[in-house]
Amino acid sequence: MHQDMRGKDYDLILLDHRMPAPDGVDTLVQLKEIFEKRKIDVTVVCHTTEEGRDNINLYKAAGFADVLIKPIDPKQLSSILMTYLPEEDKVSDEEEKLLLEEKERDDTIQEDEVKDELDKLPVWIKSVPHIDLVAGIANCDTAEDYIDALYIFYSSIEDKAEDIQFFLEMEDWIMYGLRVHSLKSVAALVGARDLSEKAAAMEAATRDEDYTTIVAETPDLLDMYRGFAERLAPLKDIRDLFVNDKKSPAHASQREENVGNSKTILFIHAEQGIVPKGIDNNLKKAGFKVLSIPDEPDLIITYRFEADIVLYLPCEGKDSHIGLTMNLLGEICQDDSKILCLIGDPRDIEIAMDKTGSLRVSHCYPRPLPA
Repeated sequence: MHQDMRGKDYDLILLDHRMPAPDGVDTLVQLKEIFEKRKIDVTVVCHTTEEGRDNINLYKAAGFADVLIKPIDPKQLSSILMTYLPEEDKVSDEEEKLLLEEKERDDTIQEDEVKDELDKLPVWIKSVPHIDLVAGIANCDTAEDYIDALYIFYSSIEDKAEDIQFFLEMEDWIMYGLRVHSLKSVAALVGARDLSEKAAAMEAATRDEDYTTIVAETPDLLDMYRGFAERLAPLKDIRDLFVNDKKSPAHASQREENVGNSKTILFIHAEQGIVPKGIDNNLKKAGFKVLSIPDEPDLIITYRFEADIVLYLPCEGKDSHIGLTMNLLGEICQDDSKILCLIGDPRDIEIAMDKTGSLRVSHCYPRPLPA
């Protein structure tokens, strides 16, 4: 891109803010230097995730002309183009109409897919109050991944509720803010909208230092949160069976080998074959103890406490659930103070870095790795 900017002209640049290295701001600084040398002025729009919505003013202060939130809304994209492209290059009414029609077709397809996945859910889940199943399925893509996400949400209720209560009593507002932010994200993922909105309100109160509101309303937040423990209790039996089926002797053996070691890597891979085997072997040759498991949420939860470093090899494909895994790893690495790193194909890393949880990533290792 930098080379292109030295020899080509662009009217507008859409720049991903969440790139591994350099990130969007660093890239913007380099682009601005190129613009200055060429004596040109090019509009640069920041492309970021939903989590970046609260930082729009910061992005603009860094030099971005505007901010476009992922996933892209055609109406917002059209507005950006109409605002910043030169007059002769602006999108025509016909082109804007085609964009909107394409969005409507995509929405219709998604609605049909969501209905198909809803039919696969256990009947009892459909009667659980205060959960928007349609939103949950839309966020997780499949019924199976949605059940996984619900189990993650359910299994951490008591621990996370106790953390929020503890930091409230200690008046540790930084940690309190982090915990309610985490709750906001995972509740939104599973479709618990009211809970997510309540957590978001407490997060906003933390930023505003409105501690009177926090003290007064946190009990209601925790009552609402803990109420899901009883409603989702049937998940425990379902997932316990699933976890027991997947605990292979190989995993148990690796766990026993790692007992007593001070540093262990939990290597999570979304594919089978030579690539994960090669990474596993190289890590062991480098002196690391490695616990290697498939990209399965139940196994990640089972082995989360047995490593200090988490290394994730994402792989986009038919059965991929990168979004769910990144959300889970973000939660785990925040709660357990673990180091989270990504390794793999640059495109797959880019996809993972667009997901919730990427803020916890310490480093990315695109393959092929330098010698």
